[in-house]
Amino acid sequence: MMSNVMMFGLGMIVIGFIWSFLSNFGIEGKLDFETTKDLSALVKPSIYEEKTGHIIRVEVLNGCGVRKLAALYREFLRDQGIDVIRSKNADNSEYEKTIIIRRKGSQGIAEELSRIMGVDPAKIETISSPDAVIDATIIIGQDYDDLTSFKEALHYKEP
Repeated sequence: MMSNVMMFGLGMIVIGFIWSFLSNFGIEGKLDFETTKDLSALVKPSIYEEKTGHIIRVEVLNGCGVRKLAALYREFLRDQGIDVIRSKNADNSEYEKTIIIRRKGSQGIAEELSRIMGVDPAKIETISSPDAVIDATIIIGQDYDDLTSFKEALHYKEP
């Protein structure tokens, strides 16, 4: 008798699985698995990109030792329409001033970054590299709290 009850229970479970499989087999129109959504609506272009069509690609380096500062500016710059390829610590934390290093592209790119960051255009350096995948490197120095962008960047601080 017990074995009959167990066989009946297992049979019901198997029938349930089969019914579930068959009922989900023809769900083409029921669920939206569209993977080709237009991401351009989610990504805000920078003013420079709107004018020239060129997406500015940068790396942000923390050169002052304040924890998570590069990540803070990564989020701020992305919201400004800048493509931040990477953010990490610089080679040291002794940079007194924030600098922008132009790697490739026009001087206009570095000047646009200077405007967004609030960095003196005199702090733009050029170290060209034809193989560079980024347009510029931004090294945030110990003057970060004097930058005009700092108050706005604080809105991107993780709670």
